[in-house]
Amino acid sequence: MRQYTYREVYHRPRRQWIRSPSVFIQPRPFLHSVKSDRFSVLIAVAFLVVGAFVMAHHELWRDEVQAWLLARDSASAIDLLARQKYEGHPVLWQLLLMPLTRAFRTPVPMQILNLLVATATVYLFARWSPFTRLQKVLFSFGYFPFYEYAIIARNYGLSLLLLTVFCCLYPRRHRHFVLLALTLFLLCHTHVLSVILVMVLFASLCLERLLTKVSPDEPHCDRLPFYAGCTVIALGIVTAVLQVMPPPDSGTLRRWQFGFDYDALSRTAKALIGGYLPVPTIGLHYWNNPLLLDDRLLPINRFAGLAVLGYVVFVFAGLRRHPIAMFVFGVGTAGLLAFFYAKFSGYARHHGFLFLWLVVSTWMAQSNAPAALAAQAASAGRERWARALSASLTLLFGIHVAAAGIASIQEYRFPFSTAPAVAEYLHQHGHDESLLVGHADAPASAILGSSAQRQFYYPQSKRWGSYIIWDRRRRTKITDQEIIDAARALSRPSGQQLVLVLSHRLQEGTVRDNQLKELGNFAGDVVTNETFRLYLLD
Repeated sequence: MRQYTYREVYHRPRRQWIRSPSVFIQPRPFLHSVKSDRFSVLIAVAFLVVGAFVMAHHELWRDEVQAWLLARDSASAIDLLARQKYEGHPVLWQLLLMPLTRAFRTPVPMQILNLLVATATVYLFARWSPFTRLQKVLFSFGYFPFYEYAIIARNYGLSLLLLTVFCCLYPRRHRHFVLLALTLFLLCHTHVLSVILVMVLFASLCLERLLTKVSPDEPHCDRLPFYAGCTVIALGIVTAVLQVMPPPDSGTLRRWQFGFDYDALSRTAKALIGGYLPVPTIGLHYWNNPLLLDDRLLPINRFAGLAVLGYVVFVFAGLRRHPIAMFVFGVGTAGLLAFFYAKFSGYARHHGFLFLWLVVSTWMAQSNAPAALAAQAASAGRERWARALSASLTLLFGIHVAAAGIASIQEYRFPFSTAPAVAEYLHQHGHDESLLVGHADAPASAILGSSAQRQFYYPQSKRWGSYIIWDRRRRTKITDQEIIDAARALSRPSGQQLVLVLSHRLQEGTVRDNQLKELGNFAGDVVTNETFRLYLLD
């Protein structure tokens, strides 16, 4: 076997593997490992410090509070599964929150947990991914890993962490297949989009197994751990699907769009643009409002859409020498776009899965190509494509860093939600024991994340509660006068005050005729419909 020199192995700024048909060549493994670990720790610490500063200026909005309230008000894991059925998401994130809700009254620990999850993701990515050091830094501080999935405390950060763990295990899948399967099992239970991606990864692992039978020289997993792992993955998919299936009385997202619909197709194209180029607009309502989707930039919009589509084709065509990675990228991207078209067009946090899937696919391609393709990998055409892909990823990651910077600056400038301000006002003015009536229910529930109160009365669904139950009952239309009448009909101890928490302003005649007193107006938040007006009902 030919002996490679140090210069031949490290022939590029990013230290790539040079692979012979049978073995990886790795000079100075211990020194390289120590340096990589120091670099990874440095990035993770910087990420944690900057993320903590931005997180300290982030006000929780209703979707973040919803998960906390579900975990808080569930008596057990079985009870949580029963209450979770209207969410459309699996239950793993809420399960992690349950111990925190028992130990703390405020959801701040939830934010800290989410930031730690994101920091762990950054460390693993910087330590084990095959990208250049510059790309590792840019990706870590990009829009989705830093802002959407670290600052905003949802289940998306958990999805990204488990995707990263999968990619770290993928080159060692033949030795640790059961561990990889357990990772995919957990990934299924983070988000409905993750279920789609796990199906694609499961299919790719099975496809690779078939290919190794055709090429017996390729490494492969033993039969027993492979079938055991497949059973674990299948069980994860089935249990996750059972959780996300809506009950008969669900009031949200029950329809599927299978026929041709121009509006749905347009929204799907915007999802692709928003996933790859998520630079937000400048101003109060920057969130979920990518600059390149602004109708005032119509010619630029179309050019951006064609550029993103062309880039997807470029990556897909370039992965043809890595059949498994090409399959993963093509089928996974198509599956996500099909879901956005047929079921739910989504927002920026959902569209980010398209971008993450690009990173996962290219990571898989660079981590472990089939040995039979080693000679092709060294061809001139392959080298040119690899250089172009690396340069394009650096540019794309840089754009995402700019997007994260814009979002973080505006996060600092504007309140994300006015719900914490309302909770603080109620506390300071002696309404910790007052009876609260909230309409609309979804925005009002965000206040409970910072309030001493544990529940609202929701007049549109005619029930007391904290988290929102997304059934048809809550979709009942109700007039302002019916809200006031329902509040007056509530039984309460003599002397207990009653406060209406509304997301709109009442007409002056309604206020006067019902002897209401306006307590405050809370507006100017990033989330457009979490503005509140408080009225004291005497």
